[in-house]
Amino acid sequence: MFCKILQPEFEKLAEELKEVKGLTIGTFNAEKNKVGFVNPTTYPQLVHYSKTNKRGTVVKFNNKKGKQVESLKAWLAENSDAYKTHLNAIKADL
Repeated sequence: MFCKILQPEFEKLAEELKEVKGLTIGTFNAEKNKVGFVNPTTYPQLVHYSKTNKRGTVVKFNNKKGKQVESLKAWLAENSDAYKTHLNAIKADL
């Protein structure tokens, strides 16, 4: 279940990325909250929503203990415009 297995790692990710403008890390319990376009096929299922994709893209990541945060950051580095902009700004400051 998401809350017990992934929640601590997800909270670490949110804390590490809290300064990224335009990126919000949040949770949504699809078992308790029914929304027509949210139809998870597995649990946990992470979905990335963007300004141009309101239906979301399922995030594929390494869910092995201790690997989640780095795996999610790698996914965001390839798929999130906000995170890409953040990383480019860090590189520019070096």
